[in-house]
Amino acid sequence: MFVHFRVLLPAVLATILLASPAFAETPVWSFSQSNDPGHKAVITATLDYGTPQSDAVQLRATCDGAHQSPLVNLLIAADVSGLEDGEEVFIGFRAAGFSQSLKAHVTGANAEEGITGVVLPVNLDEPLWNALTQHSSMSYGIAGLKPGKLALHGGEQPVQNFIAACRALADGEIAAGPPEDTSEDSCDLFGKVRSQKSITPVTVTFINRTESSRVVMWLDFKGSPVEYARLEPRQKTTIKTFLTHPWMFTDLPGNCQEVYLPVAAHKSFLITAVKQNTEPE
Repeated sequence: MFVHFRVLLPAVLATILLASPAFAETPVWSFSQSNDPGHKAVITATLDYGTPQSDAVQLRATCDGAHQSPLVNLLIAADVSGLEDGEEVFIGFRAAGFSQSLKAHVTGANAEEGITGVVLPVNLDEPLWNALTQHSSMSYGIAGLKPGKLALHGGEQPVQNFIAACRALADGEIAAGPPEDTSEDSCDLFGKVRSQKSITPVTVTFINRTESSRVVMWLDFKGSPVEYARLEPRQKTTIKTFLTHPWMFTDLPGNCQEVYLPVAAHKSFLITAVKQNTEPE
């Protein structure tokens, strides 16, 4: 049985959850972003190493737009035998030609079930992040205790996406993906969102999956639509844009069909919304 818990560190970026690393399947690296339900403009970026679509997570790093800070919360399952919750320790990370030790605090040591490990704030500029993308494996642990191991194959792109998203949030680029509640009309964002800082580039391919023509509109720094392309059914166009540069798709008369805000993990976006508007807005 896996137990979720929440760690809140003031002035640090994240909410972290971790489960005991007893994997039924080979763990993998994954990156995700999601809206904070109470704040549409706040995105939480999460990097996981664990079993997909389960609570079995060995490592979770999280940052969010609620605090503009270069710090990320990292929670990692580790041997903390003989240690107490909240006790300050140093956890070492080692790979070929790489070694780094960071200050952390023990968590879950006295839990009857669930997780044990350490939690620590990690700056986005720490060498650890590059090491996670440059090696095939990494060991870690507290001196004198049993080490853990991370298999880094497949982790390069998720780690890079995570760092890019966290840097954007730390720089004040509040990116938002499509609403989790698909019943919500994304066109309600028109007039409320506009392009902001052009710091983190993203490339996204828009694909028209409707049976009607669509006009691809960039919402400029005033929130005004600027036409970039027209797509017939099944046509696509690739746009080089930035996080926090919103896009709107309209029918030929100019009626909004949907609004899209770039997400670092998205390489493409399917234009699918069909609204029964007959008059131009």
